[in-house]
Amino acid sequence: MDAYSPFKLLQIRSVKRLILGVLCVALLPLLTGCYGNFPLTRTIYRVNGQIGRQVGQDQTQHNIAQSVVMWLLIIIPVYGVSMVIDALVFNLVEFWTGDVIQIGSVQDASGRTYSLLPDSGGRGAILTISRENEILYEANFVKMNDDRCDVRDSKGCLVGQVIKSDNGDFRLLDTKGSVIRQLPANELVGFDRIN
Repeated sequence: MDAYSPFKLLQIRSVKRLILGVLCVALLPLLTGCYGNFPLTRTIYRVNGQIGRQVGQDQTQHNIAQSVVMWLLIIIPVYGVSMVIDALVFNLVEFWTGDVIQIGSVQDASGRTYSLLPDSGGRGAILTISRENEILYEANFVKMNDDRCDVRDSKGCLVGQVIKSDNGDFRLLDTKGSVIRQLPANELVGFDRIN
């Protein structure tokens, strides 16, 4: 049999058709017309915007820092990968379920946004309360041990503590150790996985 026999050509055509079919099925989610909120990309954009506020004293320094970080995120390609993940996963979930996905933030009826994102050291989280991209309040939750987090303001001053009790409840304490609020475990969404 020579290399170009009819049987060989049929095999090559069958493989090409199989590859084309697999590609069509793989690209089908992109063709459903599901335009979503791109929550992962928006979160990265929001973090990029916050970095600029933490550098320098004037607006020019803020803008330069934001631009440098933006270009790094484009070159690395954090923005590109996040857009693909949004398009293939999060936007499809939003489209088919009708639920808007929030990554690390929620917005109340008055327009305030509450974001809780991990800190850069991996030992805590940063709570940011903002409205229309203006930071109203920021607090750092620093894990001291498995049962206690210190709460510090944006200047690093201790403003309180969060203590986890044996039954899973959380107590919010002021700087003097007085209980400000008790949060029962059954009212806390997402905290049921904390060890």
